[in-house]
Amino acid sequence: MGLLTRARSSAATRATALALVCLAFAGPVRALETDQYYAWRRPLADSSEALNAKINFEIDAALQKINAKDAGRGASCRDVLEAIHARYTLFIFQKIELWAQRTAVLSRIPVDESEELDYRRNWIYGQVAWYDLSRTVPPSPTIEIDGIRLGTDKISHFFSEGHYYLDWYDSARARGLSHDEAVEFAVRRGIAIETTVLGGVISGVISPADLEANYQGLGWYIGLCEGEAPLLERTDAGWHMREPFDLRPFVSPDWDESYLPNVVLKGRWVHVRPEIERHCSELNDPLVRARREAYAARDTESYTERILDQMVRDGSLADPRDFGIEHLCAAHPGPTASVGLGPPEVGQ
Repeated sequence: MGLLTRARSSAATRATALALVCLAFAGPVRALETDQYYAWRRPLADSSEALNAKINFEIDAALQKINAKDAGRGASCRDVLEAIHARYTLFIFQKIELWAQRTAVLSRIPVDESEELDYRRNWIYGQVAWYDLSRTVPPSPTIEIDGIRLGTDKISHFFSEGHYYLDWYDSARARGLSHDEAVEFAVRRGIAIETTVLGGVISGVISPADLEANYQGLGWYIGLCEGEAPLLERTDAGWHMREPFDLRPFVSPDWDESYLPNVVLKGRWVHVRPEIERHCSELNDPLVRARREAYAARDTESYTERILDQMVRDGSLADPRDFGIEHLCAAHPGPTASVGLGPPEVGQ
């Protein structure tokens, strides 16, 4: 190994170590990056049933363990919630995402380890600087849930970051805040961490799609033990779920990062922008057009978007639309570029 190679390797190792230390103290742990553009023109089978089956299997396993001792009478609802949460998460790389990247029961792109090499070369982060953190961790593949394309990292965000949001929600409620105030506190804290430590310092990417998955995870966790009919119920036979878990009601077009684009900071954007612009001509592909039209028909304003929209208006966040493919292709149209489709105004 030459001197320059050793220096680069050492610098990359130090950068990765620093990033991991920052992650450890940042609160929620950023899941891996993903790229839905890479899979744009390729078909995917819907993975809703297979993913739901895996998640329900883990919930059942947690409940069986809780109920094995005195039919769960000594466990509170929060104890059960924590037992369920533990089935999905690790410190950095979440159990559920590691499973999603390797299992044969999900249809995904890239499909296997050999294609992952091509993915690493040709995804939108493939040309970032040699010391970029994305070069040291495996990228998240794309799957499809109920007609929505998303990175498997969104599953981690739902269960892991959603649980961080729950902790912040609980702390706000303990201070006397109302339900709505506590939800806003949790969401704003998550956004603050995403736009400073995680997106501003570590990754250079601020992901509204990640934030939306976090918020949906919070809603699911709250519903386990709160409300008129909590999802977790204790009977004489032990704890059980009133209904099976189903991810589909929580997923929206905002989980697709090619539809709700990331804000990419300057150091990364110079590398990422041309990689997105390579896909301009694909906007005319019938499969791509049909999907984006279906997204537009289903898209609604989300709670997270309303807060981000206010941040854009007051100048504390760059407009995500400026990083979207419609905006880029309108500025530098290719010979067959189409720019008539795309996400609505953030917050509208």
